[in-house]
Amino acid sequence: STELLRSTLTSLLAANKDLNVLVPSLINTLKEDLYCSESEIMASTDFSTLVNLFDQLTQAKDDEQQRNWMLYEDEAKILQTLDNLHTTLRNAKSDISKSAISRWKYHYVQNLVEYFQMETRWSIRRVLIEVFTTLASIDCAVINLMLSSVLPLELIQDMYENTDEVERLRHCAVLLTIIFCKGETVPVHYVDHLGTKFVDFLLNNLENPIENDVDEMLPDIFMGLIASYNLQFKDVSTNLVLQALAKVSSAKMFTEKLLLLLNRENDPAQLLGPREGPNSIHKLVLDVFSNDQCITHFYTNDLMVLIDIIARQLCDLGPGSHRYTYLEMAHLVLVRSGYEEHLHRLADLQLCLTRIQEEEGNGLDKLKAAEICTSFSCFRSNSSSC
Repeated sequence: STELLRSTLTSLLAANKDLNVLVPSLINTLKEDLYCSESEIMASTDFSTLVNLFDQLTQAKDDEQQRNWMLYEDEAKILQTLDNLHTTLRNAKSDISKSAISRWKYHYVQNLVEYFQMETRWSIRRVLIEVFTTLASIDCAVINLMLSSVLPLELIQDMYENTDEVERLRHCAVLLTIIFCKGETVPVHYVDHLGTKFVDFLLNNLENPIENDVDEMLPDIFMGLIASYNLQFKDVSTNLVLQALAKVSSAKMFTEKLLLLLNRENDPAQLLGPREGPNSIHKLVLDVFSNDQCITHFYTNDLMVLIDIIARQLCDLGPGSHRYTYLEMAHLVLVRSGYEEHLHRLADLQLCLTRIQEEEGNGLDKLKAAEICTSFSCFRSNSSSC
């Protein structure tokens, strides 16, 4: 409240202490859980508010289900309830929000998914998507729940049916990126809807952006969605992204976006912050260069740029999984690109590979560097290590 904030600031000023000490201390205190037990959480005002708002939305869903038609006079009320829920979820302590979200085995989340499936009004669906995004940021278990629900199918169908509505495409694509970001496999019975047809749709819109996307944000969002969706495929021989990419006649925008994201070390699947698993762009590059048909989309200049990026990273990075990924990338790209025909950045790559092999210890980096040198006679010449 205003009075509480005024009282807190007054106490800080009265303490006559260095704010460089007081403010960090105050921030750390605010990060700590205020509630020690489940009973204290359930007795809190925010918990009661969240439960009440969830119950109101459950009632709205049940009402529409019973009468089997939309009562448009209730739109303003439902939007206000959703807005209040969204605001409370963002402002409440995370332990309170998690407790309310997970109540009765995530019953409220399942209700919201059912409501989304029933609701046809975009004004309400849009806010529901924003609520789902916030729920996922608070409790990652919600992501798995959404993946196994009808929500991905509903979002994709919404995209198929509204190909010229930029806002709808953005909202749906961003939530789908979050749903796929953990690399969990899509349920088998959804493959017909979430298979190559879906990837074809994304690639087509990536290569042929819709005219009314004045901010030109959709290509970046769709590229992030492709990278996130690709995380689930562990075997390149059954990778639906590669199957779709191999069949398209042109992938100029795809290759440009891929190289740009790699150069910036961006992971578009990290919309909610750091996550477990590989960088989605690193994985996508490795997968693409494991497929001969996909490689044909890269022009000679693209390959030169890619080798530039790899050479820079191998020079800058120290031992570890990050550098090993780039060594894997280097091996694949050099083998699949006919490297000995152009020898681009030969001296730099040779220097990096030699340095890695001369490092102390017997890590995976050294073994991979030696394997690369063994594969190419150009690296073995003029180098004692290679």
